[in-house]
Amino acid sequence: MTKGQLYDADRLEVVKYRLEYEASTHNGVIQMFGKAFLKNNIIDKKYGKTFNQLFSLRLTGDYEDRHIMDMKTEVLPLVEPAKELIDTVSEMAKKQIQTKSLLL
Repeated sequence: MTKGQLYDADRLEVVKYRLEYEASTHNGVIQMFGKAFLKNNIIDKKYGKTFNQLFSLRLTGDYEDRHIMDMKTEVLPLVEPAKELIDTVSEMAKKQIQTKSLLL
């Protein structure tokens, strides 16, 4: 599994779609995710923690040239939580799209 698969902000486009906000940065999407979904208890808070861990790992991989990620302690523990997060957000997006389609 690649770093891009672990942290996939494109899956979180549901935030922009659902709330009709626009974010031009990953940080903007993260802030919207927290404000819209975590603070309003729309999604379990454990996904906020997972998302923050993934983003932190992504930043480490991108900007800390000398850091070698340990698969056993840093990457593998996030694989299943990342899959859960992606599945949860994908389901939310599907439901939102279905709801919007019914209204058209």
